[in-house]
Amino acid sequence: MKFNISMTSLTHLLKIFKEHDIDVPADGRTLLKTPRSGSLRITEKSGGKYTYFGLKEGLTHTLSEQDTSKYDHFEISLNIDGLPIFKSKNLTMWPLQCAVINVDEVKNSPFVVALFSGAKKPSDLEFLRDFMEELQELMETGFKGKRIVLKNIICDAPARALIKGIVQFNGRYGCDFCDVKGVHESKMLFLYKGNLRTNESFRQKTNPEHHKTDSILLNLDIDMIRKFPIDPMHCVDLGVTKRMLMLWKEGPLAHRLSDGHLSTITYFHQAVRHHIPPEFNRKPRGLDELKHWKATEFRTFLLYTGPVILKYVLDKKKYIHFLSLSIGMRILYSENLMEHRDYADELLTYFVEKGSSLYSMSFISYNVHCLLHLTDVANYNRSLHYCSAYKFENNMGQIKRFIHGSSDPLIQVANRLAERQAISSSKKSNVTSGTPKTKECYRMTNDSYCLIHGVQENLIFCEVFCRMEPLYTKPCDSRIIGIFKGFRDHTKMLHTDTTQLTHKAIMIPL
Repeated sequence: MKFNISMTSLTHLLKIFKEHDIDVPADGRTLLKTPRSGSLRITEKSGGKYTYFGLKEGLTHTLSEQDTSKYDHFEISLNIDGLPIFKSKNLTMWPLQCAVINVDEVKNSPFVVALFSGAKKPSDLEFLRDFMEELQELMETGFKGKRIVLKNIICDAPARALIKGIVQFNGRYGCDFCDVKGVHESKMLFLYKGNLRTNESFRQKTNPEHHKTDSILLNLDIDMIRKFPIDPMHCVDLGVTKRMLMLWKEGPLAHRLSDGHLSTITYFHQAVRHHIPPEFNRKPRGLDELKHWKATEFRTFLLYTGPVILKYVLDKKKYIHFLSLSIGMRILYSENLMEHRDYADELLTYFVEKGSSLYSMSFISYNVHCLLHLTDVANYNRSLHYCSAYKFENNMGQIKRFIHGSSDPLIQVANRLAERQAISSSKKSNVTSGTPKTKECYRMTNDSYCLIHGVQENLIFCEVFCRMEPLYTKPCDSRIIGIFKGFRDHTKMLHTDTTQLTHKAIMIPL
């Protein structure tokens, strides 16, 4: 499963093993416990092919090896999104994925409850009905003595509009969270924060221009506003952050950075690549590859590398403007900074309001406008981590790699999912954690920072930074959110034990 080889290749490999008297099955399908032909129930639904695996089945498998005695309920996060399968064919797959987000051991391990495949997006929401009916039953009866709570439904803006039965984000009343009326200036702009929508106002259609059709989700006893959060991956990372970088690289001359400044960012990213720890899926790339950056690279730039390098690239006003977004997002992502949530809201409001004067009125797009609602989203969901699509997007990539050839892709994916479940009863994280390693940076119990030089069992030899200053002081002291500037000429060497380490950190050389 790790290398995703074809079934033909696996069967041939097993044949070689058997020639050397190794006791293995003769067929790859036997080894992987591939479902027998015809055992998969596929129906026509919503204008395409559809199969349902089951929510209860997914919960049973996901929680089978977990001690759940300390939980009185399970919080379910549902993701619905389209996945283009082939470049040469208009075939799209829509997996319905769930995750149990209040159980730490599995909160980042989504499971697929249903698959839809068609030449177009689903023609209606019937492909959700099986899930809805089973969810409703589990919400009423519970699962293994625990309550089931649908915490949120995570989608990008187009998918959210589809399943809620509302106008798209580029419609005049396209904001999901307030009744602001958009202004069309080459594209739809949302210039202020309107009256907040509520579950009651949504169900009563007090703003009829916002609605297109009645969603079958209205049959569930859920909040039609709060249960559909803004996804920071699509809205902020692929939306706002990417837009700013594109402005600086290819936008109007008034906002475009010089070739020298663009090269500075690229050289900086190349220099810090080996300082980025393995917890990050991707290392920073230069701006010459900006169009190929993935969402996680934009997030790394917004939260980590951008605040460092842009200090030397942007003018003061634009730098503080960028920092207001970066700091606000760091606060909303962290459950340890919840006392600063009101300040985060002020920063994001400043970012939106200042954007039109620093850039242009067209800067206040749907994604930028949504920043005005992000604090409410974080407050309801504990933090933005719990409503991010990253864990689901990573699983979508695996689903796409399951497909070899154009013959019945839905059956191929369904079989591979069954094989994965049969082989591995629990999904392990690919991040190595626990024992510190040489050249890693950590925060210590006395709030100082150290660089590890040696490790022997639970003892460490480290270089402690004695002089720590803020990287910036406006719009706030960076130390409030855990960003410091250390000096290698003001350090001391220390022998201590690993109990003195509290959090892993990133050290970026200036």
